[in-house]
Amino acid sequence: MRKLVKYLGICDGNMEEGSLRCDANVSVRLRGAKKFGQKTEVKNMNSFRNVQRALKSEIERQIGLVELGEPVIHQTMLFDANKGVTRAMRSKEEAHDYRYFPEPDLLPVTITPKYLEEVRKEIPELQHARRDRFINEYKIPFYDAGVLTAEKIVADFFEDAVQNLTIKSNEGIKAVSNYIMGDVMRLMSERKENIVQIRLKPWHLSELIDLIQDKTISNKIAKDIFSDLLGSEESPKQIVEKRGLIQVTDVETLRITIREVVTKNPDNLTKYKAGKTALFGFFVGQVMKATEGKANPQAVND
Repeated sequence: MRKLVKYLGICDGNMEEGSLRCDANVSVRLRGAKKFGQKTEVKNMNSFRNVQRALKSEIERQIGLVELGEPVIHQTMLFDANKGVTRAMRSKEEAHDYRYFPEPDLLPVTITPKYLEEVRKEIPELQHARRDRFINEYKIPFYDAGVLTAEKIVADFFEDAVQNLTIKSNEGIKAVSNYIMGDVMRLMSERKENIVQIRLKPWHLSELIDLIQDKTISNKIAKDIFSDLLGSEESPKQIVEKRGLIQVTDVETLRITIREVVTKNPDNLTKYKAGKTALFGFFVGQVMKATEGKANPQAVND
């Protein structure tokens, strides 16, 4: 007669790196019985497939013992992936199921409300409280606030960058958030470094966002020079001026470039005039290419 089965699994590991470690407690009982039998612990399984195989093997092993009238011993089991079976590693007969008992030689500790309040005042702002403050104070989405406050040094970096913004607009603050969650965290992941170790100064990020906001540079140019800011003593403004990357906003200068682009593409111009308006984006792209990304996109569109 088959038995009912109970098992509890505890998994741990780094799924980003593809590593997994899982322990599972397994016990069986006769149908109709109120209590499960003695449990065993299957240790250190390293894949979902092996978890499935190990559970099946240990369940069948315990069912076999119960049906033969033999006891299930409280012990730690290992799973042999090559043979597909569990085997005993060590006994837990004296472990008392990891229960803990009072130590008679330890004196009781009394915590007073006054002491708790003193400790509470010394505790730094906790993650959830800081997340909620970011949402209310900086008007960023819940998702952004959760990501930015997951690590204290990232939250500190964000606040430093926001405080150093010259133009403290909602768009500027959101741009700081977007850069940290995008380019900055991508670098952290690639290099396996924290936000301090990648050597980006928060005030450099602030100045980069300011240059975008005051239309000195475009988003494309900002992306192009972002990696040059890592560990640099030069500010974003100095890099932009040194390389002649200041955004072109002069209408007459842009009109000259636009006329050249239109003249060089008569076929597309004819198609555009015939109603293929999607080619508008083609012409804008050609102007941006001709100006090496320096043209102000909005000015070109206008």
